[in-house]
Parts: sequence; C-alpha cells; structure tokens
Amino acid sequence: MTITAKIKKGLAAFTGIEMHDEHLVPELEAAEHKCESSCCPSHPVTEMAVGDAGIVSCLTDPGHPRAARLAALGVLPGVPLRLVQTYPAFVVKLGFAELAIDADLARLVRVITGK
Repeated sequence: MTITAKIKKGLAAFTGIEMHDEHLVPELEAAEHKCESSCCPSHPVTEMAVGDAGIVSCLTDPGHPRAARLAALGVLPGVPLRLVQTYPAFVVKLGFAELAIDADLARLVRVITGK
C-alpha cells in the first residue's frame, strides 16, 4: 500500500469520507487563487453542524492577513477537521488539538464533507 493510499485510508477512518482524487487540492499561489463555491464541492465551516467532520479543502481568501494565522495554527488543505461547537466561538478539532476561532475566521475555512 502506498503512502497516499495509507493517508486516504486514515482520513476516511477519521471522517467517514472516502477520499477520491478529485478531492485532492493542488497547491496554488495565494495571489492567484480565491475559492469560488460554484467551482468547488466545499463549504465554509460556518455552514457545518456540530459533530460534522471533513477535510479542509482551501481557505476562501489565502491572501487575507488572518489566513496566515490559520495556516500557522495548522488549518491547511488536506487536514481532517471536526466541528466541536459553534457558540460563543467556533471550536474545531484538528488531530489532537482543539482550536477556537471567531466567525470571521471560520468563514475563511472551506471543508469537504460527505454531505
């Protein structure tokens, strides 16, 4: 089994979503890329329900100054994410870490779920 297959299997076990090649997100230059929901099967964290899990597909505006903070905290494309709570702040679980972010930051994070 290849490393990629092992990663896909592990992500599927964590999220309950079987990963296919069309879910893989290519690396793009931040200046060239802004996610457009019409061309992407993902949606913002703010539209998830508590307990939902998915894979971070991209940041809506990677050039946004606050997007760099998210990246520094580990919110990157391909990372499994589970929504723990939505009020008073959005709390997401990334691996063994839980991260509390405000609604503005949560809107920047786009996730592919099984829905």
